[in-house]
Amino acid sequence: MTAKSAVAYVLRKPPKDFDLSKNKGGRPAHHDGETKKAAIAVRTAPSVRDALKAAADENGRSITQEVEKRLIVSFEADGGQRSSETERLLAKFAAEIAEIEQMTGKRWHKDRKTAGAVLEMFRRLPNHLVRTDDPYDDEFVSRTWDALYAARQETLKLMEHLRDFGISPWEQSYMKGRLFGNSSATPRRPEGQLGGILGRLAGVADMDRRELGRWREREQLERLELPPEAKRHALALIELLEGADERELSANEAHSEAIAPYLQAEEEGRTLYRSSKRRAAEMAVARGDDFSISDLF
Repeated sequence: MTAKSAVAYVLRKPPKDFDLSKNKGGRPAHHDGETKKAAIAVRTAPSVRDALKAAADENGRSITQEVEKRLIVSFEADGGQRSSETERLLAKFAAEIAEIEQMTGKRWHKDRKTAGAVLEMFRRLPNHLVRTDDPYDDEFVSRTWDALYAARQETLKLMEHLRDFGISPWEQSYMKGRLFGNSSATPRRPEGQLGGILGRLAGVADMDRRELGRWREREQLERLELPPEAKRHALALIELLEGADERELSANEAHSEAIAPYLQAEEEGRTLYRSSKRRAAEMAVARGDDFSISDLF
């Protein structure tokens, strides 16, 4: 081939079925109503370019196509109903998923172990992130919690003094396992969304006050061989402990009443979502479409 014929070959008109848009990095063919794409000069850190290249390779796109796709997705998200708070919440989820994938070395949508870790993250993380209308921002609720904390501290101190006399205070008291987990534990202000410890608070207030009373401690004292003065002192401590139990239960009742509107509001929201998913599932069943069995319950 002569030099002249080679130039003519390069400059020849491409065949009609030739489409540059099918080639990586190629300029898409221009059709009616389509404008020419504009180039944007962007400088990025090497780590960003490496991440883009890895994503592009995984998705079967060029880096340019990957950047364009991600820009389109980001603008579509901006045009939706998501608020900045929602964006921050989703970003936190994305960061947690990235950390999980780094631990397992696999993508969550391609590996069951990684998917399991993501499911566990979704089970735990939202309670710590969704802090809307935190009841402890309410001064009244906060005061009732402080009063409950102080009452519990008083009870713990009296129980410790009784142990000095060889008396084991009844650990399975009315608060055991219901509020603070262990009746000898120091209570902490609940963290995260309502549920867990807060969900148990309301139940404690409804308990029968007849459970109060330190008759077990009194029986222990009767069996102990102590000097009369020591017995009188121990009996006085038991009576003080009974009074402390009353104050603790009263403080918990006040706290439960204060926090009840928050518990009710959250439960209404949960019920609303469950009902919505159930209705959608029932409609899917009627149409013969796929649905999640869990949405029916």
